[in-house]
Amino acid sequence: MELDQRLAALEQKVEASFALDARLKAIEDSIRKMNPKSSVRDWIQTLSPFVIAITVFVIGFIFKDSVVQALEREKLDLSYVTNVRQLIQDLDKAEDQSSADSNAIALAMFGKFSIVPLVDRLHLGDGVTHLAAERGLRVTGTANPVAACSAFTKILRDSAHQYAWQTHTAVVRLMGVSDCVPSLPVLEAYLAELEALQDEAQIVKFSKRYSDGEAFDGESIDSIIVDLRGAIAILNLSRDRTDRGEEPWWK
Repeated sequence: MELDQRLAALEQKVEASFALDARLKAIEDSIRKMNPKSSVRDWIQTLSPFVIAITVFVIGFIFKDSVVQALEREKLDLSYVTNVRQLIQDLDKAEDQSSADSNAIALAMFGKFSIVPLVDRLHLGDGVTHLAAERGLRVTGTANPVAACSAFTKILRDSAHQYAWQTHTAVVRLMGVSDCVPSLPVLEAYLAELEALQDEAQIVKFSKRYSDGEAFDGESIDSIIVDLRGAIAILNLSRDRTDRGEEPWWK
């Protein structure tokens, strides 16, 4: 008797399970009839967590790489500044031409970073430092003509009259050996102005472009003219380089 009761109770549970399953299926069918297809919005809502996660990962990776590169550049710039500063100090302290030349040429190895300090020594340095600075700038102009020629041209066009006429003539020589072909019109115009000077009044007026204009005279004019003609001749030859099958830097 007790066994029959247990079987009856088990049958009731099974029937209840089947009934619950049938109800669930009926509910699912009703939902499908009400909304038979998934909309684009449903897909977006479903995928959005994954898209956001991937986007955050990609942005984080990109920015991490940029930050690392920026830090490396900062370290490199700091190293440049430290080394350049030491070489400048050694150049300023040099008492003989050999030592000054060595420091100036080592400084020139830093490319465009060396131009400003070397130009400053070319302008303000004594005989030893001035000559060493010109030699260093010759190296810089050969290795990095783009930056060097731009800096040299700005000196000749300087409207603030910061540089002595001796600095101008040194820069003219440097432009010739640095392949500053794009600056040929500047040099030719400079030469034409000098050759047009006829009297003292014109010379005095022209001399105002220099920081030491009072020291500019007929002898100074002759010196600059000689260097201008020499530089122009060199650059005219360089301008024909493409005819010889070479690829010039300014093309």
